[in-house]
Amino acid sequence: MQNLKIHNIKTPFDFPPYHTNSYLIETHRGLYLFDTGIKSERTIKILQEKINKLGNLDGIILSHGHLDHAGTASIIADYYNVPIYISLDEKVRIGNNFNDRIERRLERLIKVAHFFGLEKKSIEREKEKANYYKNLLEPIDFCFNVEKLKIEGIEILKLPGHTSGCIGLYIKDSKVLLSGDALLKEGISPFFDPDLLTDSLSIYVQSLEKIKLLEIEKILPGHGEVIDNPKITIESHLKYIQNNMEKIQDLLKKNYKVSDIYKTVFTENQNLLISLSEIIHALEMLKIPILQNLKALLSE
Repeated sequence: MQNLKIHNIKTPFDFPPYHTNSYLIETHRGLYLFDTGIKSERTIKILQEKINKLGNLDGIILSHGHLDHAGTASIIADYYNVPIYISLDEKVRIGNNFNDRIERRLERLIKVAHFFGLEKKSIEREKEKANYYKNLLEPIDFCFNVEKLKIEGIEILKLPGHTSGCIGLYIKDSKVLLSGDALLKEGISPFFDPDLLTDSLSIYVQSLEKIKLLEIEKILPGHGEVIDNPKITIESHLKYIQNNMEKIQDLLKKNYKVSDIYKTVFTENQNLLISLSEIIHALEMLKIPILQNLKALLSE
């Protein structure tokens, strides 16, 4: 079988990491778009121009339900009259209650931040982000289970950790993985989810180990540049995770408060959800039942 053709499309937005990598994949079943960027006229125009150059679109595949990957999927799907495929674990992120869900998640995240004694500045930043995000995803009324999608030459891989339903597309013949946000070159990407309350970093590490076992020469990520040395990148991420966990645990053993650990270990612009995933993982590894305590807190 001939190698599938993959075309990268960078769709821009105004907050870090400032663009999403979308990919058009030419397959024997037709043309598929992997991830769509945020909802904006600029994004729609860029995607339509690229799609129209290659012919008609046959489907949209989403790596996960975050707005910078799924934001304009519904609009593009309606325009070309094509189906959207996504993990059913992600459906809750993309439906008509999107704005209500952002508000609920924010309330829960603020409770967690207060529980850990995090400073007001971090909380205010999350409030600003939540308000900004509300207009960046067009809700998706109907989608198909991506695990049922069969395209010759493409294997759908479950790669949870960033979100519970993250998937990647593994093209074995080309030794290429389209990783979404499951693996990025610039740093780790496990998100603490105040709804699920799981050890997302532990799950993320399992996904990294899964990717490491694959025969891959190149990774096409959801953001940033192509990863030409996947195993080196993965080992670097795993080393960072281990070093940070040991650093956090050492401070915990010295009776540092979580708020002081947060300020000591992480930079000011570090994503709060990633920082929380690292702190919670370190606590859980010390057999401190923090997730159990948070579940009790958020059930009140």
